[in-house]
Amino acid sequence: AKRILREISILSNLDHEHIVRLHDVVVPHDLVKFNEIYMVLEMCDSDLKKLCRADVNLSNLHVTSLLYNLMVGLNYLHS
Repeated sequence: AKRILREISILSNLDHEHIVRLHDVVVPHDLVKFNEIYMVLEMCDSDLKKLCRADVNLSNLHVTSLLYNLMVGLNYLHS
């Protein structure tokens, strides 16, 4: 539970175009005995996991663009 709360805390403070945005957290009715929590995130067309598992051939430009965006997002997270 602490990991999820930490992720919610971090995501709620981030504002960058290469980081998914947290719009809302649905609070459970019973705050003592809940076992699920719902986070409302920014809608994305796809994700990196799906792209890595898909059987597609990416051009060098696509790979360079993806890696650049990933590095820019990581740089923001670590700054």
